[in-house]
Amino acid sequence: MKSTILLITLSLFALTSLAVDETIEPELKYKLIINGKEYAVSTVTSTLIEGDFSNPTIRLVSEKYRLFDYGKIQFKYPARMTWEADLRDEKSRSWTLTGNDVTVMYAITPHDMSLDEWADNFADRFGKERVLITQTKLMLSGKEYEGRNLLVKMFGESMRLEVYTLPTESGSRVLTIQDGRQDKRAKSLEYETVVNMLSHSFVDKMKFNQRIQSIADSDRSE
Repeated sequence: MKSTILLITLSLFALTSLAVDETIEPELKYKLIINGKEYAVSTVTSTLIEGDFSNPTIRLVSEKYRLFDYGKIQFKYPARMTWEADLRDEKSRSWTLTGNDVTVMYAITPHDMSLDEWADNFADRFGKERVLITQTKLMLSGKEYEGRNLLVKMFGESMRLEVYTLPTESGSRVLTIQDGRQDKRAKSLEYETVVNMLSHSFVDKMKFNQRIQSIADSDRSE
């Protein structure tokens, strides 16, 4: 049988510009299943699929995640989460991903503050008398990050806010995970899904990150 080439162009959702714009929500990717075999396809570019196809069975399935790739970090998050970007200027930028119970926020600011200072800053916003601050940790792609856990009790309800800072040469890079507790659970099911996805896919793309980490490791060994 003569080999044929199936060129599939998904253009219904194609973007008009491919220029990098950090306000644009990450693309939702798809899998095209032809006769049981999966092919990764995009709404932005055409996909060339080679093979022999005679009355094929085709199914299009959306991925369950999107890939955040802004502000020198990268990670996967559930595709259903809503998207918001606030880029006031080059030095102050933030991105917010919101689900049913969980909100993830990543911010880059010119304010050079320690982890404890950031935790106190957030506690002040809620009212310190309503907040209990404890230590916590988060594994991101095999690396442990120290954080602060803020248990907030307001109007008869509780929520938890985890605060982490990422290495940077100046200013601050702050990652927060907010979880609205339900049914007296310590953590919501959505929190477990989000953190599991984040932990296994996180990449810090700062070029100087390894140098900062090696210095920190050296200081601890002395």
